[in-house]
Amino acid sequence: MRIPAKYESESNIEEYHKIVKQYQFEKWSLIREGSYISKADFKNVISETSERYRKIISDKILIAEDALEITATLDSEYHIHQGGIYFGSLTGKIGVEIKLLLAVLNSKLLSKVYEILFGGMHMGGGYLRYRTNFLENLPIPQISKLHEKPFITLVDKILSIKAETPKSDTSQLEKQIDEMVYKLYELTDDEIKIIEGGSHGKQ
Repeated sequence: MRIPAKYESESNIEEYHKIVKQYQFEKWSLIREGSYISKADFKNVISETSERYRKIISDKILIAEDALEITATLDSEYHIHQGGIYFGSLTGKIGVEIKLLLAVLNSKLLSKVYEILFGGMHMGGGYLRYRTNFLENLPIPQISKLHEKPFITLVDKILSIKAETPKSDTSQLEKQIDEMVYKLYELTDDEIKIIEGGSHGKQ
């Protein structure tokens, strides 16, 4: 979404929506404060009766457009995304919890799958461009609520740690998620070695 500069404001009052830009978040992180748009001006950008508006004003996952890997975080404060960000919200067609979706998107496996399928979107320095029409084609598993719980527990831990100290090292928790995702997709040991950067096959 492109919000005209004339609508951006530094004001932070109840009648304003928060705007989020790509540099305001990292993987798993809280969204740093930035600029705002009044609710009245936002009506000039998008119709409040549109389906897109309904999705924006809901819990959603934000994804950086240009990054070395899928870089996603949870937005529960209904930010208005500016250029450089894509977002995903749950629909009736997707029977998964949003925090499970965040865990899978931020896993090593999904970044590798995206690279393999859409490597033509490579930019300089190893960066990829992550676009909605490609992200929507990534394989997202359907699992029971019982099996979702371990993922959600780890996601909650990471989000809590990042909320308290944004630069905290959560790599061990992220590694646990990666291992659970490998099992979820039934990867073999050799396939895991490829994702982890090791050699293919046994020596």
